[in-house]
Amino acid sequence: MVTRLGSSFRPRRLLWAVHRWLGLASGAVVFVVALTGAMYAFAPEITDLYLSRHARVSPPSGARPLSASALVERGEAAAARALAAHPSGTRRWLTLSAEPDRSAVYTVAPAGSSAWYEVYVDPYRGEVLLVRDMQWDPLGVILRAHQTLLLPSAIGQRVIGVAVLVFVPLLVTGLALWFPRRPGNLRRPGALRQRLTIDLRGRFFRVTYDLHRVLGAYALVVALILALSGLVWSFAWMDRAMYWIATGGGMPGAPTEWRSGIPSRAVGGPAVLDRALDVATHAFPGFARLDVALPDGPSDALAVCATPADGTSYRTECLWFDRYTAGQIGAERYRDKNAGERLRAMNYDIHVGRIAGLPGRVAACAASLAVATLPITGALLWWNRPRAPRAAGGPPGARPR
Repeated sequence: MVTRLGSSFRPRRLLWAVHRWLGLASGAVVFVVALTGAMYAFAPEITDLYLSRHARVSPPSGARPLSASALVERGEAAAARALAAHPSGTRRWLTLSAEPDRSAVYTVAPAGSSAWYEVYVDPYRGEVLLVRDMQWDPLGVILRAHQTLLLPSAIGQRVIGVAVLVFVPLLVTGLALWFPRRPGNLRRPGALRQRLTIDLRGRFFRVTYDLHRVLGAYALVVALILALSGLVWSFAWMDRAMYWIATGGGMPGAPTEWRSGIPSRAVGGPAVLDRALDVATHAFPGFARLDVALPDGPSDALAVCATPADGTSYRTECLWFDRYTAGQIGAERYRDKNAGERLRAMNYDIHVGRIAGLPGRVAACAASLAVATLPITGALLWWNRPRAPRAAGGPPGARPR
């Protein structure tokens, strides 16, 4: 009996079964996430393409930009016409670019809502150029589909998290199945080339099988990086695990919450915002963008964060100010972060490929497009399996090469 069970156990057949059913279970979600991720890799360029007349302005000769407080006032007035009310916890911030021909952007994100608004304001004339409803903006829809499948956030994020978690062992089993039954066969002349090229002269099933295997092989490393970096946002345990690995056993602490003091009488006002921004501008020379996060509650602090000019965000640094006096009460500098905090900060740039500049974004986009084809070719292979003869060392219907 033991001999019979041992002889009937075929690890490769088990791998095919695991790979097939994991793919069928997660394929639809993986397709949407991969396709929208590929499109969002070039979100800044796409935005400039169809919003150029709102995102860019013509600076008047010799004119200076309006104060930040004046831009916030105009942005808030425009947002108020689009929003009935700002519930407690609403996030509001002003984005200023170092490029003189860029519009200022005032963003309002109501708490507990998937909708948010961006108000484009001419920084020299104070004219409101556009109120952008990001819930139905093309890029906003792509982003929500990527993050939540356009479902309620709690449900959509969980579905995507589970699907991507399934996708990781799917990649691992795919890599194992990519190798021949006897790995030594790869040393044969032309064997490796056959597994890395697509013979378009073959029959439909053969071409589909090659597309699935070859595109999966080329996208494997980048797809695994994208999946793991996405899981950091889906599961707290993944975030802690990455921090633990980066620090050699450390655990992340609670983030510092900077608070404004509550004076006996209100001494704040627009001048506080302008004073804080002036301090931050001198503290962060050479910035590409400043994001001014406005306080919501009476004890919230005013934050000014500077993004560097290299196109990444992981080196973003912030200063916190008392909302009533503009006195600096806190700072977050990249040089002061430990390895785990730096890896956390890099996660977004890793996920979208910005960590490697333009080549990284191209690689992320190309790998995402390749991944988007895998559920389709995988489903076609499964659907056509009864009509094809079984071949040793491959899926049903695939003839060995």
